[in-house]
Amino acid sequence: MNDFSEFIMDLNLLDPQLAGGKYTWRKGNRHDVAARLDRFPVSNEWDEGFKNIKKSVLPKVTSDHTPIMLQCGNWEPAKSYFKFENWWLHTEGFLERVKEWWTSLTFNLRTLNVEEIHSKAELLLEFENIAKYEEISWRQRSRVNWLKQGDNNTKFFHRTANAHKRYNSIDELNVNGEAVKSPEVIKKAIVDFYRELNIETETWRPSGNCRGGHIISEEDNLMLQKEFEDQEIWESVKLCAGDKAPGPDGYTMAFFTHCWEVIGGEV
Repeated sequence: MNDFSEFIMDLNLLDPQLAGGKYTWRKGNRHDVAARLDRFPVSNEWDEGFKNIKKSVLPKVTSDHTPIMLQCGNWEPAKSYFKFENWWLHTEGFLERVKEWWTSLTFNLRTLNVEEIHSKAELLLEFENIAKYEEISWRQRSRVNWLKQGDNNTKFFHRTANAHKRYNSIDELNVNGEAVKSPEVIKKAIVDFYRELNIETETWRPSGNCRGGHIISEEDNLMLQKEFEDQEIWESVKLCAGDKAPGPDGYTMAFFTHCWEVIGGEV
C-alpha cells in the first residue's frame, strides 16, 4: 500500500471528486463493510486538457464493486459576475486611482489616446510582475488559505481552482420529486427555494411575557444602544479574510482594507 501511495505521489496523479456516493465496494449480506477501493487517478496534463471532468458512481448489478463513470463533456458555465482581483492592489498608483475615481467619477468617458497606450518595452519590463499577479489571482480562486503569497505555486493553484469549480457545480437537482439537468431550471429552483425560505407563513405570533426575566442595568443598556465607533469597525474589517467578498458586488475584504482611508467613511 505504501508503494502504491508513493507511486501516486511520484507521478503527481490527481483523484477527481466522486459524485453519487462515498464508497465503491461493499461486502456482506447486509453490506456491513464498505470502502473506497476503486479510483480513477489522472495526470496533471490530463486534468489541464479536460478541466470539466465529472466522476460518478453507477448502480451495481452483481459485482461487489460499483462501476465508475467518467464524463469529460463540455460544460456551459453561467455568466460570471464581477470579481475584484487582489493583485490589482499591487499595481503602481492603485490607491491614488481609487481616490480619484471615488471623488470625481463622471460618465463623460473618452477613448484612450496614443500616450496612454503602453509601449512594447514597458510590457516586457512588467512581465515579471504579471507572473506574480497571476499567482496571487489563482491563489484567490483556489481557496487555499494555508499557502502564503510568494510560494510560486501557480500551476498548483490552477489545478485546485479547477477542482473547486467542479466540486461546486450542480449537474442535477431533485425538484419536486423530479430530477432536472437544465442549468436554467436548476438556477430558478435554487432561487425559488431560498426566496420561499424567508417568507412568513404564520398569520399570528404568540405574545411573550418578559416580566419575570432579568433586567439589565441602565449602564449596560446605554452600552448596547450606542453607535459603533470608527476604530471598532476598522478592527473588525482587518480581521476578515482578504480573499473573501462580503457581498454580491465582488469586492474583496483586501480591497476594503487597502482603501479604507478613502472609502471607510462611507462604508
